Amino acid sequence: MEAFVCILPSNFFERTAKGTVIFVVILLGNCYSGFSMSIAINRLPESFMAEQVVSKHADLYVSPTGDDFNPGTLSAPLRTFQKAVNVARPGSVILVRGGTYNQTVKFSQNNSGKAGKYILFAAYPGEVPIIDAINLVLPENSAPIEINASYVRVSGFTVKNVRGNSTQFGILAENASNVVIDRNHTIQTASAGIGSWYSSYVVVRDNKVQDGRTTGTQECLSVNGTSYFEISHNVVWNTQVWPEKCEGIDVKNGSKYGVISKNIVHDLPLEGIYVDAYQEGVTEYIEIHGNLIYNTSMGIALTSEVSATLKNIKIYNNIIRNTFYMGIGFPAWGPTTGAISNIQIFNNTIDNRNAKYETNPTGFFLQFPRIFSLTIRNNIILTSGAAFVIDGAIIKDFIVDYNLIVAAKFCEGGNINDVRNIYSDPLFIDADQGNYRLSAQSPAIDKGSKLVKLYLDFYETPRPQGGSIDIGAVEYSKNGF
Repeated sequence: MEAFVCILPSNFFERTAKGTVIFVVILLGNCYSGFSMSIAINRLPESFMAEQVVSKHADLYVSPTGDDFNPGTLSAPLRTFQKAVNVARPGSVILVRGGTYNQTVKFSQNNSGKAGKYILFAAYPGEVPIIDAINLVLPENSAPIEINASYVRVSGFTVKNVRGNSTQFGILAENASNVVIDRNHTIQTASAGIGSWYSSYVVVRDNKVQDGRTTGTQECLSVNGTSYFEISHNVVWNTQVWPEKCEGIDVKNGSKYGVISKNIVHDLPLEGIYVDAYQEGVTEYIEIHGNLIYNTSMGIALTSEVSATLKNIKIYNNIIRNTFYMGIGFPAWGPTTGAISNIQIFNNTIDNRNAKYETNPTGFFLQFPRIFSLTIRNNIILTSGAAFVIDGAIIKDFIVDYNLIVAAKFCEGGNINDVRNIYSDPLFIDADQGNYRLSAQSPAIDKGSKLVKLYLDFYETPRPQGGSIDIGAVEYSKNGF
């Protein structure tokens, strides 16, 4: 007997104590198929902190015209970030005045806050402090803003022109915990604009990551070996083609218990969102939902590049358009010995009909050699190529049903049991302009599987509106919203 799918609404849980993650056991009849435990991690306490407005009152002020012999008041500010951080205490507020800075700052464990008393390192309200790193020589695994501490929030900075040929980030949390990185803008960084390495309870929210990984390694926004994280409401894009190819958001190498949601990722040469188990531990319990991805070669990709295990991943309510190679896929990069299991992909909208490429793009690309338990359900797939391409993948326990498909062919390179799929124009309001709401005549309305129970759609419209959930990322509403 197959269990029901249950995705909890984002506001289901009230705010909890700092650092607390709620574990909820959902019994048969209300659980996610194949998951014995649902983890409510889409509202970490740190996420609420990222929503708080910064006031003009502070304990310490920093200004380009300041002096480190000053007391650090508004009228007599400090000059360097590091001086302010070194004298800060748990609960301190450090406000940085607008202007251009050519300096770095590092939070060490001696510069930590504590539960209920975060150290806030933020832009003075209404002003933008710019760290121009063009003349800084940074070692590997470093950044102009580096956090090796606990209970720290960094908010409102622009970091640009970070040079190097390896792991020189814009903002980096490493061996850190209870960290909030919000409302920052990184531009042209050798490695990732924002990175989280071997950390826990990390929220990266409302940032702009522009032209990441220009000359170094990693991706635009990289999460490595991190547990309990939220990557949400960020915009990630490249404005030009750099010598190194680059992914958008990458979660990898033993990262677990995380959410990637409400991001806009576009104009990148590789994947928009990438989850890679790589070679350490198990990468698991990650939800990818409510993201908009366009003008990339791949929308969302899952793999294990070397030897580790990837499992328990949910992908839903995403809109993916104009990805010229594939919408969602399982590529195999090299002779991997890893494994992928228990992947649920449902209620996404993929539109690759207008993607420009020498070969026609596909909706789903299946190449990874060891996949156990994969369900693809309630998705809208529009592509000029095949809806599914099997290129060497061996999949056990594979379900494909209740999808709405417009494609040149259903499957290429193998056989998939075609069950309860619909072949018809979904009748979007205006897909050419990126409006994927359903018109009143859409054949996707009320035609989704009742095994999926979602409470919200891509636009956070309540769903279902009718007798059953609609197919695709957007639920039809008579009110138009």
